[in-house]
Amino acid sequence: MGFHAHFAQAIANVFNKSKVNKVAFLGDQEIVLESGISRPLDEYLLKFRPVQITVFEHPKQVSKSNKNSSWRYIDLSHSNYKEFQCFDMIIDGGTLEHVANMASAFFSVWQGLSPGGYFIAGYPINNLCDHGYWLPQPRFFADFFRVNNASEVDLQIIKFPINNTDSSLTIFPYTQGQTGQMNQPEWAKCEGQLGVFMIARKKLCNETLDLIIPSDF
Repeated sequence: MGFHAHFAQAIANVFNKSKVNKVAFLGDQEIVLESGISRPLDEYLLKFRPVQITVFEHPKQVSKSNKNSSWRYIDLSHSNYKEFQCFDMIIDGGTLEHVANMASAFFSVWQGLSPGGYFIAGYPINNLCDHGYWLPQPRFFADFFRVNNASEVDLQIIKFPINNTDSSLTIFPYTQGQTGQMNQPEWAKCEGQLGVFMIARKKLCNETLDLIIPSDF
């Protein structure tokens, strides 16, 4: 699980700007550099400044690239929002699409995230048959953050190169609801694999809101 170097830089920018103290990874996270070499995400972030990093991993998962982090083994399908309450940044580079109850886990993570905290994630959204359980659509995230107390949301669509030797990406901005139209945007009709990358910030507020499942508005 992990991020292309371009998005690792975006994570670093938020990390440095926000001055977060407690970070959670959903799954063992890495970054893939332009050279194609993988590097543990905790090692990458800790070069900027020391923070507490926790990896939430499935009990049967044995990978441990992020050796500078503490590890907690939980079933994300049945996780409680209280598991995530002390974190002010939660990062998922492609874990939740492997979780049987992805929606429940997603709600728990967002509900538990500290007010003012950041959720940063990336998921494949098409043409990756049998990779996990789900290929979520970007509209779900746009509607979810709109109705669930997000103060800042940045959604981007990524077109991955067809040739594995090409490290370049094509990035498109996402406009809420654009894929709900009959006339799809050009990126929705292109060949190859697409993904979504998101940075969402939770509002600073004292009230606890019940999460709303997005419906067709």
